[in-house]
Amino acid sequence: MATIESKRNLSASDKTVRRITIEIPGPVEPFDAEESWDWPEWPKGPVGASQTGGRGVHAGRAPGEAGLNPMYYTFATSRTLLQQMRDPPPAGRGVPVYPHRYLVTDEGEMARNIKATARYLGADLVGIVKLTPEKIKLAAYRKDQEAVSKFSHYIIVAKEMEPHHFRSRLIHPNFRHPVRAPSASGDVHKSYSDVEKMCVHLADYIRGLGYNAESQGPSRRLLNGPFANWAGLGETGRNNTVITPEFGPRVRLGGVLTDLPMTEDQPRDLGVQAFCEVCKACVRACASGAITKGPKQLVRGVLRWPLNRKRCSEVGWQHGGDVAYGCQQCLIVCPFNKPPGLLHDMVRWSIKRTPWLDPFFVKMGDLMPSSYEKFLDYSGREKGEKATLGLWPELWHEKGWVDDYTPPARPETRPPER
Repeated sequence: MATIESKRNLSASDKTVRRITIEIPGPVEPFDAEESWDWPEWPKGPVGASQTGGRGVHAGRAPGEAGLNPMYYTFATSRTLLQQMRDPPPAGRGVPVYPHRYLVTDEGEMARNIKATARYLGADLVGIVKLTPEKIKLAAYRKDQEAVSKFSHYIIVAKEMEPHHFRSRLIHPNFRHPVRAPSASGDVHKSYSDVEKMCVHLADYIRGLGYNAESQGPSRRLLNGPFANWAGLGETGRNNTVITPEFGPRVRLGGVLTDLPMTEDQPRDLGVQAFCEVCKACVRACASGAITKGPKQLVRGVLRWPLNRKRCSEVGWQHGGDVAYGCQQCLIVCPFNKPPGLLHDMVRWSIKRTPWLDPFFVKMGDLMPSSYEKFLDYSGREKGEKATLGLWPELWHEKGWVDDYTPPARPETRPPER
């Protein structure tokens, strides 16, 4: 059984870890990047092939034409350019490794320096994990395990998503169920673009210290979820996403591989998985039934809640007007989305320490849901295949970006009753 020490090298500010957050009974099965994740063939929308299907992105289209989401194009291009800078020459266009290494005499001080630099570059959360053969076998893609093993540490970063965009849904006759609004989809790509940029800059900084570094961006050679658990940033919840105490599941992850000597962080018992045992809000919100309400199961050697990716892809990723729309309703209803505040902070403190109170907190959350857990529903403004704007005009007003628009009244939809 692969285990991870949970009480070694803990600083005074760290809470006592009562158990690890990833249980690995084994045997571990590596993940294949080429796996289909049980996704079916991308279906065609009402007016043709999917924007992200076999024919790829149609670069010749102008915003407003058949179902195109202009916010996707806004950030897809920047990510493509940034990916060319992930590696040093000659493989990439990043800066070369400086020939004279900075002498690291205090690995703890270097870890603090890297975390401060990552936050300066835009990271909301950052952690450091020391690579071991067990971690590489579990979290690195099978074809990339040899390349990953050349490094000693993985720096995992998280970027918060904008809460207004995050919870906006599109109600449209093309879809059987509400789907992610173009503004929410655009914010996903913006967050990924931000993660890509900060990882590229952080890797360049480390190479400037004379050490090897390879930017992974949101996804390249490994799965970020396990490393977020190992670094103590969050725990993988029932909906198969990393849930952080600060932002809930409203984050996008990325990282940098390096051989820079640093102290590592440790997994922390944040009370998230214990809370997921009794909550099940994501189960009720899932229109496809992809999230289990039952106990954890052994998946690739890891004890976790399984996700039926085929159902998620068939219903959650629907097509209309030549565009693929995501779902993420299981993320919106997560109680850990609640904003900072005295009451919410007290509940988070209690969840870590008094799991026997979790059923009470679930019931209180039903009675007093925060605005962060309510859907912002919008109706399609154009008929048939035409696209909507990338950002909803209502959001222009709510964020104060314009001062000459008064939005019409619209209700906020509560999650399904428990």
